[in-house]
Amino acid sequence: IVNNLDTILSGYLTIKIEKKNDADEWYIYKTVFTDPIIREIPKNDLIKLDKIFNPFELKIYTSGKYKVVAEFLGKTAEWEFEVVN
Repeated sequence: IVNNLDTILSGYLTIKIEKKNDADEWYIYKTVFTDPIIREIPKNDLIKLDKIFNPFELKIYTSGKYKVVAEFLGKTAEWEFEVVN
């Protein structure tokens, strides 16, 4: 998350995994992380999401289409992937 502003951004970060069902709709598969307190991103700075996400060492063994969804201050970033067995 990049803060290009000259002010601090404050909010709650949520990272979850969603899975696509047979009806081609996304549903929450697992909530990986939810901020317990307000997170601050200093002005003209950033937070690397992999530093927060990777320590969970999440593994998915069930085949299907998934996406990682990060939400902060009403904005969303997504990364889709597929698990094949």
